[in-house]
Formats: sequence, structure tokens, C-alpha cells
Amino acid sequence: MPKIPFPAAAAGLAEQPNLDTAIEETYNAMALLDIASFCADDLAEILDTPHNQIVGSLGRLLRLASGQVMTALTALEQMEKSA
Repeated sequence: MPKIPFPAAAAGLAEQPNLDTAIEETYNAMALLDIASFCADDLAEILDTPHNQIVGSLGRLLRLASGQVMTALTALEQMEKSA
């Protein structure tokens, strides 16, 4: 199956990506969130939002992304065991 960018698949424009692609996309999102958390001071200034609110939001997003990766890895392990 060819790799299809996740946003296109999410919009229903193409087939869903394979599990490896989904895991890669999620790790990339986690990396971006991690970088954003280091830039929380700048983000707070740009968005005119309190620093702790920015950090809290980024932390929640990072936890969600981490949970998605763990779910995808578990599904991948189960698929490999059943193959």
C-alpha cells in the first residue's frame, strides 16, 4: 500500500494510511508538541495567553499523542503475532 499523507486520509480523500505511517505521523506530532513546550514563553507572548495555560494545553496534547502511539504499537504487535 502506498503511503498517503495522513491529513488527506483523515479528510476522506484517500485510503487510510497503514499502521506504520500512522505511528510515524503521531511521533512527528509528539516531537512538534515537545518543541512547542520549550517555546511556551514565546507562545504565551504571541497568543497573549498565560504561560501556565499554554504549558497545560501542550502537556495534555502530548499525553494524548503518547496514548495514540502506545495504542498503535499495541495494535501492531497484535497484528504481527496473528500473522
